Amino acid sequence: MPAQLLRDEPVPAHRYDVAAHDSQDLPNFVQHVGLFADDRSELRRNDQVPLVHMGPPLETGEGTIAIQSMGTAALRTDDILQIQIFIDDRAAEYEAAGIRQDKRAQYCVLPHVESFQELDGTVTYWKFSCAGFVIEAYRFAGLDLLITDQGRIPPVGLHLLDAAYPGIAASPRLRAHFKLQGDGPWNVVLAGYVLNALNRPADAIRREPHQPTRGDAFFPGHRM
Repeated sequence: MPAQLLRDEPVPAHRYDVAAHDSQDLPNFVQHVGLFADDRSELRRNDQVPLVHMGPPLETGEGTIAIQSMGTAALRTDDILQIQIFIDDRAAEYEAAGIRQDKRAQYCVLPHVESFQELDGTVTYWKFSCAGFVIEAYRFAGLDLLITDQGRIPPVGLHLLDAAYPGIAASPRLRAHFKLQGDGPWNVVLAGYVLNALNRPADAIRREPHQPTRGDAFFPGHRM
């Protein structure tokens, strides 16, 4: 199955498949996504697993997080190698910029990916949301999972935004830091969109990106 809820019956997961963690307060709302750091022969709901993900900061297998669902694009050897290059490049950029452990410097919310540039326009490093990191890692490997044009991203109100980023509703200053001006709604790429993009046949995943809908903030996605 391309994407699935995890249960007590074990299933396998492979390196750089997508792992998802749900909100504790909003049922089935996908709060965070990352990439499995290695193969796992048996994976069950709520297993604690190491991820390569934009925490923030970028983590490459340090620590663990509880997983409730997963998705796969049936990655090929070349895909995995390209994703590894993407990860190594980002880690090297952060190290060179002296921000390897700087959460805010590496992170963005709107848009899902953003460059940090010197005055002469030279890109020093890239910032990502958790979903943005997964999307761009797969894009680097030639797999375009999701339509991310701002005009085609569903608007997200403050309630759902706070489920994705707990505490952000109470902090206008934090929202402003992440370019979330005013009271919303905002065209934010949410983690659930990535998992629902993988909830399609393997050939469709490789053929065309998924158009997200508001219900895709949850997995399984539903109408809103």
